[in-house]
Amino acid sequence: MADTVTAINSLKPCLKLRTDLERASQSDYPQLGRYQTVAANDVATVINRLSVDLWDRDIELEVRCCKFDQEVELRMAEIKEVYAYIKISLTEAERVCREAERTNHAKSDFLAKMSHEIRMPLDGILGAMDLMLNTGLTTCQQNYATIIRASGRMMSVLLNRILDLAKIESGEAAVAKIEYESIVMLDDIAIDFAPSAGGKGLHIGSMPDPDVPHCLAGDSARLRKVVVNLVGNAVTFTASGSVAITAERIKGRRRVTGGFISILMILAQ
Repeated sequence: MADTVTAINSLKPCLKLRTDLERASQSDYPQLGRYQTVAANDVATVINRLSVDLWDRDIELEVRCCKFDQEVELRMAEIKEVYAYIKISLTEAERVCREAERTNHAKSDFLAKMSHEIRMPLDGILGAMDLMLNTGLTTCQQNYATIIRASGRMMSVLLNRILDLAKIESGEAAVAKIEYESIVMLDDIAIDFAPSAGGKGLHIGSMPDPDVPHCLAGDSARLRKVVVNLVGNAVTFTASGSVAITAERIKGRRRVTGGFISILMILAQ
């Protein structure tokens, strides 16, 4: 009988520990009291330490979460500010682009109208000079009339450049394909530069190769501009001698698909 009582008394701390553990399981951070046995006290001590550690870690985690939320809010505020700035910048850029487009259109329209208004009287002057040169002029008068016609043609070239610039800016530039006489074009360019070349004591002339077709199809206006620029530089930077304008058909490339041929323009000083 005494042994049974002793056994029951020895089990009481364990039963109390079990009851406390069941009750502590309902709490986030349980804390157990002291018990009559060493083993029960050791278990309670371990559980209490674990509970304190868990409490400390939860507090630390909560602090970190708060800091993280604050950092996220700060970054979101910065992102919203940057987004607002980008949106304003894009709106301003679109407005500037529209203004630039309107300005370019206005400039192109002005250049086209101005060139057209100037070309009409200039064509009349050139036509009058052509008629005058076919009349009975003295040698001096014919030289003056030739200079006026050459200057008028150079002015016409400048007007064409202005029109080309306006077309390029408006996106309307296109390569023409019209028939023209290659020999006549080179002769006309040489004639146009004859007064300025003669004033420097230079001889200028065109000498196209006989193998070059007389009649070609292409953008003669642009080709003429290129040749005129080259001849103008040649006359300007040639101190003495002559300037020869010639054209040769590239050997080995007689004809290709579509009837195109390759012509080499040569300018000899």
